[in-house]
Amino acid sequence: MRSSMDHALLFIHLILLLPRLSRAVPNNPLDQRDQNAAVKACRILNESFPHLVSFLGSSQYSTDIDHYAAASIENSTCTIEPASSGDVGEIIKIIGRSDIRAPFAIKSCGHAYVPGHSSTLGVQISMARFTNINVNKEENTVTIGVGNTWDTVYEQLSPLGLTVTGGRIPGVGVGGLSLGGGYSWITNEYGLVIDNILSHELILPNGTKVSTSNSSNPDLFFALKGGLNNFGIVTEITLKAIPQAQIYGGRIIYSGDVLDQVIDTASNFSNQNTDTKAQMQIIFIIENGQLTMDAQFCYNSPIEAPELFTPFLSIPSNSSDMKLRTIDDLVSSFGGTNLELGPFGFVGHVIPITKYSRSLLEEMVSQAFLMEQRLKIRLPDQEFFTHIVAEPFINPNAYSLGGAYAHPPDRPVGPASPEVFYASDPTLTLCGSSFNFYLPFCLSIDTAERSALYNEFAEEIQAYSKIIQGRAVKEDLSRWDDLLYSNYALQDTPLELLYGENVPRLRRIAAEYDPEKVMALTGGFRLQ
Repeated sequence: MRSSMDHALLFIHLILLLPRLSRAVPNNPLDQRDQNAAVKACRILNESFPHLVSFLGSSQYSTDIDHYAAASIENSTCTIEPASSGDVGEIIKIIGRSDIRAPFAIKSCGHAYVPGHSSTLGVQISMARFTNINVNKEENTVTIGVGNTWDTVYEQLSPLGLTVTGGRIPGVGVGGLSLGGGYSWITNEYGLVIDNILSHELILPNGTKVSTSNSSNPDLFFALKGGLNNFGIVTEITLKAIPQAQIYGGRIIYSGDVLDQVIDTASNFSNQNTDTKAQMQIIFIIENGQLTMDAQFCYNSPIEAPELFTPFLSIPSNSSDMKLRTIDDLVSSFGGTNLELGPFGFVGHVIPITKYSRSLLEEMVSQAFLMEQRLKIRLPDQEFFTHIVAEPFINPNAYSLGGAYAHPPDRPVGPASPEVFYASDPTLTLCGSSFNFYLPFCLSIDTAERSALYNEFAEEIQAYSKIIQGRAVKEDLSRWDDLLYSNYALQDTPLELLYGENVPRLRRIAAEYDPEKVMALTGGFRLQ
């Protein structure tokens, strides 16, 4: 048993180690009430689940708070990894108790890049143990735990000749993508992820486990198809199983010297392609005034170099790995890019686009250069680069079955996404308790400065998005009332731009199933 002197020395030791413990970029520190609530929740959770809770300094803690972007990492008061749906129910009941009401966050795999959406200075719930992948051959379904990444799912299903609609790059978690909408490499053929979900297992804010589907709790089923984390904690989803052979695809890297050829070819593909097996996206990368283009392709059939990709293959390139391969190999190949920034932050938004004209693509690139120039003036010592992603789907909404994220089949809008990656200082905000020593403390380092840095990028991304959407509206390629894809949207996006006419209905559902507003204690786009 530690003495009080041991505890004091441990606390000092942790403070001295602060820069090495995490890569976190702080969100606003907890106020005293929330800080006390988080410490109380962690104490009770540790008494109830001593083998599932972790504190600052442990390897589990570091893993539980880790995120794709350093700017999204926050040092939680404690973390907990539930091992069953029953655990989840007990955890959320403790957190939401009237005498506690602690801030918390739910993390699937940590690809959310907005600080506070799946991270917290309160109680971090990590769904890392929910990694079940169960195939039902008789019903042609796959049930998947939300702690999986999509690349892991593809890897497990590929030897069986199966796949599902899921993420397009490695590291994306099943939970976040499936609750926001979900664009896939086979969306042209099968629709969004939410259009392929048959049921959810959901733990309500009162701790009750329910199933949602068209026939069981259909109101919740509707709400979870795009409604994010507003209705409880989803532990698993059941999707349609899709037969999967080899595919043809990969990436081609072009220099800025061939911009005109790439834009011409991409515009032609966007406006002329009718083959639903073919999908691609192109990323315009601008760094220090230099342009590189990363074009990524998938043809969902074992056909070597299909003819509609020939124009892209004919453009002089820096590199190409286009070939026949499995879907899991394709998705894995889109990872591993060296950002050369070290710990980084990420700010992005979304622009609804139906098709890409040549003039629109030109405007997207030219305005990206101007945005970089403005940011260089505003932040002369800051390392960063921009990504502008064009995603020319045929009609991603063709198989829409409704849901919170309204994507009607008669409105074939897809997301374009402007993004900025920036170097992030690895020092952090520390609000928490060390191991089993329940000393509440909150040490903030340059919080205002980092929030200001994030806002500098967010303001430019917002301005860029308005300019590009304005151009698209003039060309009848977008409308100002087109809804925005929540998984890409800036954190201050109004609910009406995410859910449109569904907002009142979603609020009624949230009020019915969460009258105590427990889910309002977590981050994200809040309905209550």
